[in-house]
Parts: sequence; structure tokens; C-alpha cells
Amino acid sequence: ALWHTSALNTYFATGKVRMISHFFWKGDNYWTKGLVYQDVDSGNALVRNPVWWAYREYIAHTEQKILAAYTGLQDRWLDAIVTTDPNGQIIHLIVVNKSDLPRAIDFAFDAPATFGGDVLVSKRTMQPNGAGRYGAPFAEPIITDVYQHQTVTIAADRQIRYAETLPPRTIVYYTLRQR
Repeated sequence: ALWHTSALNTYFATGKVRMISHFFWKGDNYWTKGLVYQDVDSGNALVRNPVWWAYREYIAHTEQKILAAYTGLQDRWLDAIVTTDPNGQIIHLIVVNKSDLPRAIDFAFDAPATFGGDVLVSKRTMQPNGAGRYGAPFAEPIITDVYQHQTVTIAADRQIRYAETLPPRTIVYYTLRQR
């Protein structure tokens, strides 16, 4: 799920969106890629794999316009993408730490001209080792709402700086919504 989310960040940052279509195929013992899996080790049942959960969160936390991207050029273990809606009222930030170690990320991006003042911020975190009916590798990742909403005041027409140390093998989703 980490690598798929990282691949999505890279594809969207480079504009090569057509390359992601093979990730949607159903996997089996001979071809494990895909969003769902069906074969002997899943009891021949069609099950969601961790990639499905990552795509679900990715779709829920992606808007129509890319504001910024932090790619493997800066750090091969970290990447991020920042998107906004057409009105500049919502900003989503998706950050991936693919490393087995905590990694620090620090970058800034320009906020839309219409974005500023009191902003509601929410944060979700996706980590491995969740439970599932079929166990690994079909277990749903642990997805936690670190905080539902936190109010922050942001100056208009300014850059937003993002700095955080991410736990190992983690995907973090931020939503900033104009009040």
C-alpha cells in the first residue's frame, strides 16, 4: 500500500496518470497486483488487499488541482502531494514514509489566494499490522484519526510550511478546510 500510494503521488506529480491502470487488475497466486485478490490462500473468496484501502483513502484525500509535490528527488524514502479544489477552499496533503525508520520531512507550498484565516485541520494516519478476516497480506491497515478537527489560523497569501517526523511505513493524510 505504501509503494502504491507513493507511485500515485509520483504519477500525479509528473502528469503520467495513464500509467496507473494496471493497478486495478484482480490479483491471484500468479499475479499478485491489483486492488482485490482471489485464489487458494484467500479461501477462493474475493478479498480487498492493502492496496484497496490505500486507494480508498487516496481518492478521499485528493482534489482536482495539484499545488505541490515532494518527490524522491529530495528523499527517496519520502514523498508528498498537495492538492486543492477549484475554489481553493480545501487543501489535501498526502505524505508517505516508505522507510523502516522514522523520517523527517520539511517543505513549504503556496496556499491558494482565497485560502486563509481560520482553517479546520484534520489528520488521518495509515499504518500496517491491521486485523482482517484472512490475515496478512489481506489485513486492513490501521487507520486512525489522530484528531477530528483542529482550528488553525493561517495568514492569507502566504506559504504553508509542513514539517513532521513520520513513523516508519506510514501514510499521513491532512485535510485543511476553509471555515
